Amino acid sequence: TPTAGSYTGGTLALRMTPPGLDFEVNATRTDGGVVEVLATGSLPEAGPREIRVTQARFDLADDRWMLLRPATFRWTAGGPVHVDDLELRAERSQGRIAIDGRVLPLAELDARLDVAAMPVGDIQGLLGQPVRVDGLLWAEGSIRAGAGDPFLDLTFRVDNGAVEGVALSRLTGTLAYSG
Repeated sequence: TPTAGSYTGGTLALRMTPPGLDFEVNATRTDGGVVEVLATGSLPEAGPREIRVTQARFDLADDRWMLLRPATFRWTAGGPVHVDDLELRAERSQGRIAIDGRVLPLAELDARLDVAAMPVGDIQGLLGQPVRVDGLLWAEGSIRAGAGDPFLDLTFRVDNGAVEGVALSRLTGTLAYSG
């Protein structure tokens, strides 16, 4: 794929026995990188839905990222998506991503975020976006969107990066808002 690399091979195993779901993806990129995901879930026609990702491993830039423990995604039809215990770590660096809370829709975001040594330029590239901010991101805090009571309390740092092509050794800051 243009945004996630070229793959020499892959398999997708999907078994749906309503309401049950078993899902497995294994793929190898031409550069030797891998993508592996194993999940189970319950997707009834009505009521609460849940997918539990039990294993995940993928290569991003020069490191392999792995799910530390099972993570759960919960939602109802037309309702928000909640994530519980999502934590990914890089094998060869300090890289880490942890997210807990309501993540979709973004207009209703209410989550705790903890990120360490995340290669932000690579993420933008994987999403098919031009790289506007590059470097390694550290961020920690809480975000709550919405018209009722928006809130943002986030500290961040970008090391060895660039913003719109302007090089910087370190950019630090705090974002705080309560409405």
